[in-house]
Amino acid sequence: MANIKAFRRSPVAVAITISLLLGATGVALGVVNLTRSSGNAGVAGSHAPVALVTVPNLIGMTVAAAAGDLQASGLYNSIDNLNCGRDVGKGLVAAESPPPGSTVDRGTRISLQVSCSTPT
Repeated sequence: MANIKAFRRSPVAVAITISLLLGATGVALGVVNLTRSSGNAGVAGSHAPVALVTVPNLIGMTVAAAAGDLQASGLYNSIDNLNCGRDVGKGLVAAESPPPGSTVDRGTRISLQVSCSTPT
């Protein structure tokens, strides 16, 4: 019994107890505070509401102009593949996803397909 009382008061036991309590508290708070926010989806402690924006129509624009419009709307772009249809000029945005007019969270990445053909 004397060894148990000595262990309960030792600095190591106190440190372990505090670590366990803080860890359990952090996990509990992290689970409670999981929220969606722009750029921080699922990050504990993020309480900012998500702003919604409408995806602009970028079809027929240069990649640089499309990227500028997306940035002005609080969105990001990625060029995922080439579209060799003949709907728009070579090097211009031929398609985007999500489509123009969609409502998305600010900070969403918009996938662009760039034309590799000249229109007929």
